[in-house]
Amino acid sequence: MSISDLRSWPIVSALNPEFIPEIYMVLVFGKLGHEALIVTKDKMMYALGNNKNGCLGTGNTRCYKTVKKIDILCMKDIKTFAYGFGPHVLALMKDGKIYSWGCNNYGQVGNGSYDQVVTPTLINIPNLNNLDGKRVVDIACGSYHSIALTESGEVYAWGINDYRIIKKDSLVDINMNQTTTNTPKLVNITFNGEKIVNISCGMTFTLAVTEKGEVYSWGENDVGQLGIGHYEDTTIPTLISSLRGTVIVKVACGNQHTLALTDKGNLYVWGGNHYGQVSDITAVHSRSISIAVDEGGRIYVWGYWHGMSVLIPSATPSSNIHNAIASYGSPSIMHKPLILREDEEPSILKHLETAFDDSSTSDFKIQVYDRCIHVHKAILRIRSSYFRAMFQHEWLENNQNFLILSTFFFPNSVLKHNQFSDVVYEAFLKYLYTDVVNLPWEQALELLILADVYCESSLKKHCIQIIKRKITVSNVAYLYSIAIERSDKELEKFCFNFAINHLTAVVQTESFAKLDENTLRTFIIKAVKAGALGCELGNEVLFVTKDKMVYALGNNESGCLGTGDNRNGYLYPAKIKALCEKDIKTFACGSGPNVLALTKDGKIYSWGGNEWGELGTGSYDLVDTPTLINMPTLEDDMDTMHVVDIACGSHHSVALTESGKVYTWGITKYKIKKQNRSISNGEDIVSTPMQVKSILSTKKIVHISCGMTFTMAVTDNGEVYSWGNNDVSQLGINNSVDQTTPWQVISLRNVVIAKVACGFEHTLALTDEGDLYAWGGNNYGQLGIGKRTDCKPVKVEHEMGRVSDIAAVYCKDISIAVNQKGCVYVWGNCYGLSVMNPIATLFSDVHDALACYTSPSVMHKPLILDSNEELGILKYLRNAFDDSVCLGFFVLTIKLDQFSYVVYGAFLKYLYTDMVDLPWEKMLVKVACGYMHTLALTDEGDLYVWGENSCGQLGTGNQRNWYEPVVIEHQMGRVLDIAASYCHDISIAIGKEGRLYVWGYCHGQTVMTPIVTPFSDVHNAIASYATSNIMHKPLILNGNEELGILKCLKTAFDDHLTSDLKIQVENQIIHVHKAILKIRSFYFKMMFQHVWSEKNQSVIQHDEYSYKVYKAFLNYLYTDVIGLPWEQTVELFILANDYCEDSLKKKCIRILMQGITISNVTYLYTIAVKYKEEELEEFCIKFAVNHFTVVALTENFAKLDQNMMKTLIIKTSEAGGFKM
Repeated sequence: MSISDLRSWPIVSALNPEFIPEIYMVLVFGKLGHEALIVTKDKMMYALGNNKNGCLGTGNTRCYKTVKKIDILCMKDIKTFAYGFGPHVLALMKDGKIYSWGCNNYGQVGNGSYDQVVTPTLINIPNLNNLDGKRVVDIACGSYHSIALTESGEVYAWGINDYRIIKKDSLVDINMNQTTTNTPKLVNITFNGEKIVNISCGMTFTLAVTEKGEVYSWGENDVGQLGIGHYEDTTIPTLISSLRGTVIVKVACGNQHTLALTDKGNLYVWGGNHYGQVSDITAVHSRSISIAVDEGGRIYVWGYWHGMSVLIPSATPSSNIHNAIASYGSPSIMHKPLILREDEEPSILKHLETAFDDSSTSDFKIQVYDRCIHVHKAILRIRSSYFRAMFQHEWLENNQNFLILSTFFFPNSVLKHNQFSDVVYEAFLKYLYTDVVNLPWEQALELLILADVYCESSLKKHCIQIIKRKITVSNVAYLYSIAIERSDKELEKFCFNFAINHLTAVVQTESFAKLDENTLRTFIIKAVKAGALGCELGNEVLFVTKDKMVYALGNNESGCLGTGDNRNGYLYPAKIKALCEKDIKTFACGSGPNVLALTKDGKIYSWGGNEWGELGTGSYDLVDTPTLINMPTLEDDMDTMHVVDIACGSHHSVALTESGKVYTWGITKYKIKKQNRSISNGEDIVSTPMQVKSILSTKKIVHISCGMTFTMAVTDNGEVYSWGNNDVSQLGINNSVDQTTPWQVISLRNVVIAKVACGFEHTLALTDEGDLYAWGGNNYGQLGIGKRTDCKPVKVEHEMGRVSDIAAVYCKDISIAVNQKGCVYVWGNCYGLSVMNPIATLFSDVHDALACYTSPSVMHKPLILDSNEELGILKYLRNAFDDSVCLGFFVLTIKLDQFSYVVYGAFLKYLYTDMVDLPWEKMLVKVACGYMHTLALTDEGDLYVWGENSCGQLGTGNQRNWYEPVVIEHQMGRVLDIAASYCHDISIAIGKEGRLYVWGYCHGQTVMTPIVTPFSDVHNAIASYATSNIMHKPLILNGNEELGILKCLKTAFDDHLTSDLKIQVENQIIHVHKAILKIRSFYFKMMFQHVWSEKNQSVIQHDEYSYKVYKAFLNYLYTDVIGLPWEQTVELFILANDYCEDSLKKKCIRILMQGITISNVTYLYTIAVKYKEEELEEFCIKFAVNHFTVVALTENFAKLDQNMMKTLIIKTSEAGGFKM
């Protein structure tokens, strides 16, 4: 295994990158894989993660987000670990000692007690003397029992001996003292006189294999996991008689199933098969998954994986068993520790990285300005179509922007190139060696241009990805112009979408102002077509200027701007001629979108959507120009038909006359909207104004307000009447029945109501004494009475003092009140959070509060500016600031250069005005929502958070919830990007230099401040740290990605088009590249650097090895892959030994060890002895010891020469291969 294998294990891959190379052994365990034990190369031991029952061995039960040293096990030379379900843990030393800790309720720790153990404790195994061949050589754990195997083949056990004691449905009265043991006990059975060589534990059962290949089992057997022909539990090891005559070399136990592997590679299975898992030779005691490796090293899995039942073995792309378990286990925990190779040789990628700009192996130089870069023709030719064409044709240049190659065919030729900066050109060349681009976005943009010029489409994609990650409000317009200039559709589309999503901030930037006319026009047209000024987002504005001109701006859906055309929208104010100089008093708008305009002389104009007659024009047609509504004239009301107020609901409109009469039009019964207008009886929809009579006929109404689908009216004596939809009691009439005629709100009879304000489905009412009442919908707490609801008005208890004004919006669930001191309070749906009680804001104006706390923001009524206000003392002071006439009798001059002129001037102006008039520039560019929390990123890289914080997901250093945005203090520098997932309590940010940080619920722990991770990609971080690995958004791969360096090299092998050398073996030609051989092989490096006869040959002949093996060797130099059967791998091992290729030798040895069998072990032993490979020799001896009875009967054993046979017998005897 190598360091790259750690990437499959989230908890380990998230460690400090500087620590990871020091790791020698890792065990990931626990129910969710949130615990890890780590042994480093210097024999130090560390623990990380959750610490339930002290399973980390740290001496306490604290959880650890970073590694914690376990001092008691440091320098103990740990051989392996095993863990149980509790969890409890065993650690086996190479000298045979066992330490244990963790959950111990059934004595599974083996320390003589049933108490939890939080520190590794040495287990005392009776009658065990490491000097007489009885040291422990292997350990295993079940759910609540532990097993140890000694060198002499004895088995010790402790913990639960009869699992019926923990069965919930067991009716058997079992004595706990008889069914558990808290110290190791010898399994007192002879096993037919054979020693045990292999042990394995399932969840509640155990298996053992003898040296002759017989299998014994004991424990729970409710699904036949013991394989003994019935379903009865047994506490005594029982021979599996059905396997007689078959030599079993290994067993692997899963949750309730067992796999057995024979010496001939056959596979037997038995036990539980709920998920189809029965069939293989690696399993995990707490999982229902099975894994097998075939002769060619291919990994197969079946059973329960990825939440599915896989009934037959399925091939995987995994390269080893640990990777397969990490990928297919659910959740992923290790079956045994992952041991890394300590002295791993550099891979092909590392060889190539080292070879870049290496003068000792280079055959070509490229000069950029005064910088000379050493490269290799073969690499450039393989990786770049530009250089391939160059080397295949004699290019000449006539000026600085073209290439000059006068000595192009010679080893030390120099290419001069000054078209791009030296940093960018070096990055380009290094990319050809490494597939990595590491440049800031400005230089990545130059590299993108280079890639375009050189037709390097793969490099273009790399650059675009870098630029996308670095895009901001301030640079997006510039990048958009570059994308258009270079016809890069992907980057253009990304920039456009980004700009549209942050349009308000983008159009104020310097780079947007610098766009040329054509680019700007193109952008505006595309933005309008894309609906950038969406109707429901508060993106429509009506202006009335001081000279009584009326303008409109924004989206123009259904002609709601009143501009008289069907244009999608206006980026700049458009004059509404029909309303100019009409002396507008106020506006009202509905969901059509439809708009009413009331003039000061009492006339109403309407326009916009009109599907339900809400414009009052007598038709149902859309109207895109303001049209005067013909109000009916009643005989007894001839002189008082003067409208003083207007209001709109979703699809109905209301007007109040000076005489206190109320007129309505549009939908009068909203339930018909769910059906069809054509079924109306004529009373449900009214397309012209109709007076509301009934009980209001004798009343004078002084105030009106509309909710989404209902209406409120207040009389001159403070009575309240309501009508419309009432499904959530928004009418306040003690029931939830809809009303088409006004009903008095009886509950308010004893108070005088001065004003009402209607929200989406709720109502506020203000009394003449400043008391506040509320009723209706309360799903966001908008009533201010907590979570309860009521069908009649309830007095709101609060701490605002006397309330002087109230406000709500017909399409929002927010409530606003202003107290006598002018402080504005809000509650209800604020930032998407439910605020159950009034909270004070920093504002003194209702419009400001609505703009801040609602999303999207729309006004409850027009904002009227004070144009003719007389100068008060504050305005006199403001005018006096920086006024030379008011200086008095002297001038004081002070020179201050510590601060900018603008800032110091603002400070002095503040002394006169109490105002700071500087741009805040905290433009939000992105928000990310988690389960119940939100992150918001500004264009300056500041991070704001709010919402739930129980797991520290806000990053504030505590677990306090925040109901409004708060900026967090951190060490990330400028934040470039943020992410969260709707189903997780985790937060992610990319900080300065692209470093990725996480906080919140990570690995099952609470992380309250951002911590740095080794990742550069958000998807990887979520996969590593989130409890359930669910993506926050789709992971999009570059489907048209060009060949990477490894694929380029693989394709280049034996390619006559790019080759500069031929190697002939057994009269067959293999095309290769001198540079690759020189970079990758010490043998060839010596050949081409010294005066070997082959140095200048175009064809080199080799006949010492077979064609297949030699071609596999050369292919390995290009790919790092060995694709040979076991027998030919022996020959490749010999070649690697002859050529001093240590990395290749080690890979061959691992393949040979994986393919060892009873029939070939003695042959492999002779190879190990001949080539002095001690690791392989020791492995062969251990295998022979465990199976010597059958090994001695094989043909290869008989072929051993006398001395070799004698040596093998002696070493096998010394290792305990013969029972005394």
